[in-house]
Amino acid sequence: MTHTVIEIVQTNNDAEPSFEVWQCAYPLAENRYRIAYAPAVPGPDHWPVPADPGNYLSHALKWYFEDYILNPAPERVQQSKNVLKALYDWGKEVYRLLFNTEVARKGYTACTSLPLDHETRIEIHSRNTKILSWPWEALIDPGGEHIGALLSVERIFTGAGPQENVTQQPQQSKKLDVLLVTARSRTDIDYRLIGRILSNAGAAIRLTLLNPPTLNHLKEILAGPERFDVVHFDCHGIYEALDGVSHAGYLLLEQDNTSLIPVSADQLSDALGPDCPAHIVMNACRSAMSGYSPHNDAFSLATKLLLHPGITDVTAMAYNLSVEAAEHFVRNYYTGLLRHFRPGYAVRMGKMSMRQEPARSFIGGTVNMMDWVIPVFYRKYSLPGGEVIRTAEPGNLETLPMVTLDDCIGRDKFFYHLDRLSNLKQCAFFIFGLAGAGKTMLIKAYLTWRKDTGDQRGSSWIDFEKCQNLTDVLRTLAGSLAAEKDMVPYENKKALQSFILTELAIHPRWVMMDNIQEANAPFSDAKGFRDTDRSALSQLIGEITATGSVVIASGRGKQSWLHSHSRVIDLPMTGLNDIERWQFINKWWESEYPDPAVRAAAEQSENYKNLLFFLAGHPVMTAYVLGQLAKGKTANDYYHQFRNGGFNFSAKDKSCPPIQRIMDSGRVFQDDDVRQLAPFLIFHQELIDEFLLKEMLTLMNLPDPNEIADAALQKLEFAGLLFDRWCLHPVAGCLLRNEFNPDHYKEHAAIFLKVLFRAVDNFYEDRYDKTINLSMGTIETGIRQSLKLKRFDQTVFLAKYYIQFCSTNRKPAAKQKFLLLYDFFFSGGELVHCFELMVYALRLHIWDDFNDISYWLHQAMTCFNASKGILQADQQGWYYIMLADHDLKQHHFAGCKEKLAIIESFRRTLKDKALLKTYQEMKTALSARI
Repeated sequence: MTHTVIEIVQTNNDAEPSFEVWQCAYPLAENRYRIAYAPAVPGPDHWPVPADPGNYLSHALKWYFEDYILNPAPERVQQSKNVLKALYDWGKEVYRLLFNTEVARKGYTACTSLPLDHETRIEIHSRNTKILSWPWEALIDPGGEHIGALLSVERIFTGAGPQENVTQQPQQSKKLDVLLVTARSRTDIDYRLIGRILSNAGAAIRLTLLNPPTLNHLKEILAGPERFDVVHFDCHGIYEALDGVSHAGYLLLEQDNTSLIPVSADQLSDALGPDCPAHIVMNACRSAMSGYSPHNDAFSLATKLLLHPGITDVTAMAYNLSVEAAEHFVRNYYTGLLRHFRPGYAVRMGKMSMRQEPARSFIGGTVNMMDWVIPVFYRKYSLPGGEVIRTAEPGNLETLPMVTLDDCIGRDKFFYHLDRLSNLKQCAFFIFGLAGAGKTMLIKAYLTWRKDTGDQRGSSWIDFEKCQNLTDVLRTLAGSLAAEKDMVPYENKKALQSFILTELAIHPRWVMMDNIQEANAPFSDAKGFRDTDRSALSQLIGEITATGSVVIASGRGKQSWLHSHSRVIDLPMTGLNDIERWQFINKWWESEYPDPAVRAAAEQSENYKNLLFFLAGHPVMTAYVLGQLAKGKTANDYYHQFRNGGFNFSAKDKSCPPIQRIMDSGRVFQDDDVRQLAPFLIFHQELIDEFLLKEMLTLMNLPDPNEIADAALQKLEFAGLLFDRWCLHPVAGCLLRNEFNPDHYKEHAAIFLKVLFRAVDNFYEDRYDKTINLSMGTIETGIRQSLKLKRFDQTVFLAKYYIQFCSTNRKPAAKQKFLLLYDFFFSGGELVHCFELMVYALRLHIWDDFNDISYWLHQAMTCFNASKGILQADQQGWYYIMLADHDLKQHHFAGCKEKLAIIESFRRTLKDKALLKTYQEMKTALSARI
């Protein structure tokens, strides 16, 4: 079968290189003729960006792909449009210069008019890696379309020598053998970025995970008997001058299960060895990046690897690639390989999937990105007659499935820790967290992950909610190991333990212990686990790990007894962080309600984002609430009910099982210790502080307040409502306030306010020698309670703390709280408090707009004139400082001087050191301007 190829061949190495354009009909080598010549083509290094003097396209693209995507704030949108405009203009001009003859334009049109063929393509031929790194896919044809959207673009590195004559005969029934090298730091969230996609391929791909992902281990595996079709590096990449002389590309691989070290292309080539697979894929940022060198000695990581005699092609990344982009690319790239398409066309399939689904997550939503140009394909050039011939027709395999919520979105750090730490000997793990944090789902997903990535060990599962005592645990574990039930000595505890250890010594496996907190229940009606049982269980875990097996336990709250006779590593499971949270939310909408109209309706609901932030990244509660919003419920109702009480989970509602189990049991709220502490907990939001709670109980004159607090907190942890004695479950406050109405506990409210006020005051004065957990939600509760009790001095004091905290990165929240309090005080005639809040807000610059500042200065003047006789000197001083600062910024130097003179008239009465310092600085600034 004949197919058409357009070759763009570099003919010189000047700053503005020249090119020849050839049209070829393969496999007939003689049907190759030149159709155009371009004497000088500008590169992106010299292409200016509109409205941005001194900035050029190559640098601007790095900002767009690696910076803007993380924070696409409204004020940055125009800058991103300028970058894309520069890319469009450059692409249009380069196409015009290259295809400058009628023959060339007709050849291109004929090529793109043909039925889509996986062999038809555009090739860029050069030995200069800087030229190859240009965004060639973004060239704009006369129809206004990107050439990379119509044809495959393959970069041919002519400096690597010709590809040997090869005839490939792919077998449709053969699995694709992939060696995955994932080297990430422990803080990365995307450890399974590639692995979870490939593991969803089922039988089509045999996936082997290199664990640990070190250079020596890579060399060892590839020198062994196994053969692979693809080595896929899912790592970080850098392009730096590590030798202090010349820039080069490096992959970061692990050295000792913890640290990452740079590995050069030469080191990598040596480790890949003589039996290296022909196809290399690098999900590594900047693995295709290259610097310009007049001597052609500047290599990108991708082009340097092509010097390896066994490697025919390399797929690499020009910039960082986001999670969603990588998912679309990898799924469709491997689909192309499994259909036996040429690798360059498989790359195009991945890129087109990215182009069709351009939405990428950031904290707070999504943004459309033109990141489909990031993956690039490099290969060696072929001598005439050396073109790869494929004798099998393309397969009909469906596209690899999407990642689902069952893949534990946002929990990759646990997979990383478990993968790395499981290489240690005689070690067990304990994952603990709130009810519904996803502990059980994580363990199940991890077992599947190990199986899908080459681990052949079996697994045993013990659910402690179904075990009444230690004997039940031993019987359950022994039963999972026995080939036949008659082999298990069920009636003898010692014989059971001996049987278990003997079997595991022969066949080590994964032993999962779920809900292990049931072995240490703090209630009087607890199950029959005694102290001796817990000690024996800890010892058993140590003996199990000595057989080479791995124990993973999960539960609610820390379990110190686990550590008594075994080496156990605690892995706390908190809520999803900001980035993980929005990945989870986007994946939920994509999986459960793909109709964009349903999502748009929910997102337009008042307090939608506030509600999702309030849920603190709790997966089960986030999924539950999103499900309710999709059914038409309003975010505003949920937000206020969760915060203030009033929402009741229906006994018939089974969509939130962890919370339902808490409600069904009921014992945690009936416990005497909990009931004594609960009236103080209802005034908290996200965080609590054990030290302050004990202080509140002490002021209630209760006997043994520390013991009461310790017991109550332990029981709340057991119920899954408290994490590590400081973080409340997102709905814990709502459940508590439903059970304990705050209006009935005025004495407790007064004590709470007293302790909170003292804590904030001590925090300001740095009197604490420990960290105090003061959440903004708790401060808000303090503000509300102080208003109810008409303790307005405390209200203003707490409001200042709140506004100060929010003034750095949460200005809308600061403005909202200020306006509510301003309206309250102003309408009640509390003008002094109005004035004090206004001046403080102006000091913290919560308003950026000049007109807003002028307005609030005017309002402050009204309050000042009405209450001048009762204002303290420091309050008046700050007021005049704000006026002077406003005049100075408007160049009203006389007005500024007048205000400073007023301050000077009563300066000796001022006590606020910050005020005096600001006064001196403003005098200096004014002197410099006059």
